[in-house]
Amino acid sequence: MELDKAIYGRHSTRSFKDKKVSWKDVLDCVDAALQAPCAGNNYNLNFTIVEDPKKIKQLAEDCDQLWVQEAQTVVVVNSNNRNLKSMYGERGLRYGHQQAGAAIQNFLLKATELGLSTCWIGAYDDDLICSRMNVPSDMKIEAIIPIGYSKVQTKGKAVVARKPKLDNNVWWNTWQQKRRDYVFREPPRHASPVVFGEK
Repeated sequence: MELDKAIYGRHSTRSFKDKKVSWKDVLDCVDAALQAPCAGNNYNLNFTIVEDPKKIKQLAEDCDQLWVQEAQTVVVVNSNNRNLKSMYGERGLRYGHQQAGAAIQNFLLKATELGLSTCWIGAYDDDLICSRMNVPSDMKIEAIIPIGYSKVQTKGKAVVARKPKLDNNVWWNTWQQKRRDYVFREPPRHASPVVFGEK
């Protein structure tokens, strides 16, 4: 699948078929997540793949989102930002969250490419889940991702229509400047860079 198809075709699914997901496909998604950039090559993430229906049901309750139990597989994304904080101080915590977001997006796009459906969940009882899953105290939960086959087929274009529009979310050179200087002037391809504004 082309990247654009994965980006525009990805959508959140909250209703899953009773169909098992290949563990190899899930590992492909995790591998894609691990290719995301990270500060100082300091990898801070771990992925717990949950296939036990009882544990999935418990996760659904701990998220207060009972539809999660429809998924045959749930992935819990954990982070340990201790090394990042040691290297970069308090800013390392920001890097840790940025890395997690980039990795999770890679995971979601790879799942879309493989014909799977997902939902990025950020609301859950951290302490309860960590306790139930024996997550060490220095680890944090970054996301919970149910993964499976959607019951409802959603066309990518219908989803895109609800997303923000490009022209409402881009500024040029300064805050809220909607127009780009030299709108019709573009540098020639494969030529020396042009400094806009010079005569």
